[in-house]
Amino acid sequence: MLDPTLSPLNLHSIASNHALLTDDRLSEIAAHPMAWPKLVTWANYLLQLPHEDRPSIPVPRPPENFDPSTTPATVTPAAPAEIPQAPLPRTKKNRAPLFILLLALAVAAGVGWTVIPSQSSQPAPTTAPAREEASTPLPEPVPADDPSLTASGAGFTCTARQAVVTCWGQNTYGQLGTGMASEDHYYSFEVDEPVLRLVAGADFACASSATTVTCWGDNRWKQAGDSDIRILPPTTLPALSPIDGLTAGNIHACVLSEDNIVCWGSDYSGQLGSGTQGEQGAGLTEITLPAGQIPQDIYASGFTTCAHTEADLVCWGANDEGRINDTDERILPPTVVHQDASW
Repeated sequence: MLDPTLSPLNLHSIASNHALLTDDRLSEIAAHPMAWPKLVTWANYLLQLPHEDRPSIPVPRPPENFDPSTTPATVTPAAPAEIPQAPLPRTKKNRAPLFILLLALAVAAGVGWTVIPSQSSQPAPTTAPAREEASTPLPEPVPADDPSLTASGAGFTCTARQAVVTCWGQNTYGQLGTGMASEDHYYSFEVDEPVLRLVAGADFACASSATTVTCWGDNRWKQAGDSDIRILPPTTLPALSPIDGLTAGNIHACVLSEDNIVCWGSDYSGQLGSGTQGEQGAGLTEITLPAGQIPQDIYASGFTTCAHTEADLVCWGANDEGRINDTDERILPPTVVHQDASW
């Protein structure tokens, strides 16, 4: 168990030692009181990856002047959910005792036996346990012409068709729409209007109709709704109307309505357009683009958001490793990063 008095720099050093990053250690890092938002998201994301892929994901650096007292309380994530699997076929090792027992019974009953050599590639069929009949169903394959929508988060996936949303996978933060953390791995619910757009962040998701936005799941940074409740069931946000675009980063989301962009969730890396290390959780916030820029569509990834305007690309948020612009600034306000009249 990690010492709760460890500093952010100590946590960064521990997280950088990939040889010691077991699932338990990653869960401890994500739940540590000194963990900053990016480190929490990083640890939860690595829990979904195979061990051999984890060293390729860099550890986020602790922010300057980090104040853990303002960080929303974290929920200790459960171990990554395992996909139910069919019973393993019996091998020769565990089949021998059964064979001997049947042979003994046959001899005792005076029954003659003909031994037929078995093929190792075709093990004897076994009967599935009775509890498998009541197991959670997996989603049906989607036909190629099915007008459904699909979005995936760090450890879960959702689809939507008409007004019905179906999610499956990990549910440590209510990602499936249950409104609570649970061991459920499949859940379906209905929203008020047919879904036209479906997006997912790290541990939350949002669906929009032509006039409303509904979000659910992890809400520690208010990314699913302007509420202090850490896990939200499907909740309608008072977004702008009509809705022309919807996108989600790791712990924030944005909607485009005609010429306006509104974002909500974490502004800790400037995701809400402040240009500074803003609030760790905030409600609906209108984004002010540079003069003359009219947004046509929006895209979010990680801790950064971009708007495609009539001729340019305008981005804001985290600028680590120059992901927005080649400057030393780690957080940028809405900034024109591409100018091309033929865009």
